[in-house]
Amino acid sequence: MKKKIKELIMIMIVVLSPLYVEAHPGRTDSNGCHTCRTNCAKWGLRYGQYHCHGRKNKSTSSNTNKTTTTKVLDSNKNIKSISIDNTNIEVKDTMEYITYNMVNSIDIILESTKSKYEISNYSNLSIGDNNIKITVTSEDNTSKEYNLNIKYLEEPNISSISINNDNIDINDYMEYHTTLDNVNINTFSNSKVEYDSDIKLKDGINNVELKLLDSNDNVYKTYTLSIVKDSVSSSNDDKKENASNNDGAITTIFLILISIVIYRKFKKKKHVKSQ
Repeated sequence: MKKKIKELIMIMIVVLSPLYVEAHPGRTDSNGCHTCRTNCAKWGLRYGQYHCHGRKNKSTSSNTNKTTTTKVLDSNKNIKSISIDNTNIEVKDTMEYITYNMVNSIDIILESTKSKYEISNYSNLSIGDNNIKITVTSEDNTSKEYNLNIKYLEEPNISSISINNDNIDINDYMEYHTTLDNVNINTFSNSKVEYDSDIKLKDGINNVELKLLDSNDNVYKTYTLSIVKDSVSSSNDDKKENASNNDGAITTIFLILISIVIYRKFKKKKHVKSQ
């Protein structure tokens, strides 16, 4: 009987003793902690507050109010300016540049100092189209590719000039004499040449410009051909003067020869008498 009374007293003590329980719905981690999602205000917590059971509510994880800041990286991949051998060209996704010489330098300035660029090899250009790649990589490690088409052309050149099928030496200034009223000019070149091919001449100097054009039909170089038309009368006078000069020269030579012969005969006779 006494034993039963003791057991009853123990049960009553347990039932009537004040209990402090820090528990509410939600699984806990290995540290006995979790984030509050249900009835938070009932337990004196904020929604989303990380806390641990078996401790007082005021003691929560130091990570509860921690703020994480992510750095925003620069994504600017724009080219500010580009120049080829000190000649500026318009910046586009696809650019074109025409030259008659090998390219020595390509200078690029980017809008962002945090970006970098790479250019494919351009040191050995071939005649025709040469596609050069420019790759710009920004700070966020994203890239953009620009295309630069360099057209390397042969320098415009006139290889021959003829007037009425007479070839003449090619210079910046050329001169040709004729007595004809009309002449025909022909050229051979690797580019277009603008000039009057059939020319009606006036007496005296007739200047003709030969304009050598480039691939865009712009004037690359200008040659001046001076065609001098000599009048027929002046030409005949020149011929007469030349003939007269020739006759005079022949007469002079004939008289010199006669003088030599006479001198020798006279000297021979004088030598015979002395013997």
